[in-house]
Amino acid sequence: MWQGDPMPRVTQAFRDRQQARIYAAATRCFARAGFHATSMDDVIQEAGMSSSTIYRYLPGGKQELICSVCTWRIDKLAARLDQLRQETDPPGIRDALVSALVSLHEDDPDTDFTTTARLAVNAWSEMPRDPEFREKIKGYFAGIRSHLLALATQWHESGQLRLSPAETSEIILRTSFGLIAEEALYGGVDVHAAGEALQRLLEAPPRG
Repeated sequence: MWQGDPMPRVTQAFRDRQQARIYAAATRCFARAGFHATSMDDVIQEAGMSSSTIYRYLPGGKQELICSVCTWRIDKLAARLDQLRQETDPPGIRDALVSALVSLHEDDPDTDFTTTARLAVNAWSEMPRDPEFREKIKGYFAGIRSHLLALATQWHESGQLRLSPAETSEIILRTSFGLIAEEALYGGVDVHAAGEALQRLLEAPPRG
């Protein structure tokens, strides 16, 4: 007896695309209104998906979504830093900074640096209120520090730095925080110019 066509198999790639669509939509909503003023209905409408689909991926609701969106963005940054470190000819400080910050939003044509910067500022403001969230984000940023230190070590070994790898990686990280905060508050940050200035500050003077 014919029972109809079999249900199409849902691949991991499809699930990843659906998840990315939800996270990108949530990023835009959170950037516009903040975590607490954004409802799950807002995200559902922004994503153009059914509520059942959203909750299938996020059974924990909005709190799970907040954490997942933030760690998803940080994972993109970590992956880009690791990619730069493994290149045969790693980029200099300016290009590494620009590439890292662009990695936060380059996958989504409807998201830009301002959007992801505002998401980051919302996450920072959430950390004092939610100790569990704070500890999770701190753990992820420990990975970012590790990737940056590895990249700075390569620069140091090739004679590009005037400071130690640890000092260099901390300056880059803290400068990045400042650029993100400025972009979230005022917009118009010239990441390329900031990277150029940072490179002049940190690179070793020419030999000879």
